[in-house]
Amino acid sequence: MLRNKFKHHLNKVGKTILKGSKKVVKIIDKNIKDTDRKYRIMRRMNYKQIKIIGRENGIYQIGNGYRLTPSAYKSKVISRINLNDAISYAYRFRINISDIISEIDNEENENNNLEIKNEKLKDIIKLIREFEPFNKYDNELTYQVELGQFLKSKYNSTKIEKQLGSSRPDIIIGNIAIEVKGPTFTRDLETIASKCMRYPQFFKGGLIVVLFDVQVNHRYYSEWLKGIQKTFPKVIVIKK
Repeated sequence: MLRNKFKHHLNKVGKTILKGSKKVVKIIDKNIKDTDRKYRIMRRMNYKQIKIIGRENGIYQIGNGYRLTPSAYKSKVISRINLNDAISYAYRFRINISDIISEIDNEENENNNLEIKNEKLKDIIKLIREFEPFNKYDNELTYQVELGQFLKSKYNSTKIEKQLGSSRPDIIIGNIAIEVKGPTFTRDLETIASKCMRYPQFFKGGLIVVLFDVQVNHRYYSEWLKGIQKTFPKVIVIKK
């Protein structure tokens, strides 16, 4: 009896250690990727822009009896700011970093559905990620109908809600709800939370939020996404 209890305790401790180790590895991996992306962004800036960043963050080229070389000063500035700062400055200086932002968004999307066990939900998520609209549109309904028709070709039970302002999800496949936004602005993101509270009560298979043509500051979007994932961990967000 005592031996069994001891074995059970050891197993429990082992699982806790393993879980903790995985978390540490995940944090280290994220830090490495963030640092790499920060350096890639900063390398696209000229020295004048680096000096502006340095000045605004109290990082000086001249100190007590020394003057850093441009290369050393650039390295010092890069080491003192984080990835979000680098992204904000890149937007401010109108530097194209769409490839790096796309990497970050795809990674966040993948992390958002690692624990999904529902095979139908997994398949629908995969299909939505594969889907590409024919064009960029200035209204949500066109994105909704185009995605709905694409999904209907794979799942005949797909229903498209075309009534504007409806309290029902935009697309329904069985007990899975899909909410579509596009073009997506800050005000659109702010309406998602109430739907995350309501829809899962009636659609037990899951809720997928699909965001087309997101026109929101990256930092705001990242904070919004983290908030949604923390408050509604079962809701899947796909940024197109």
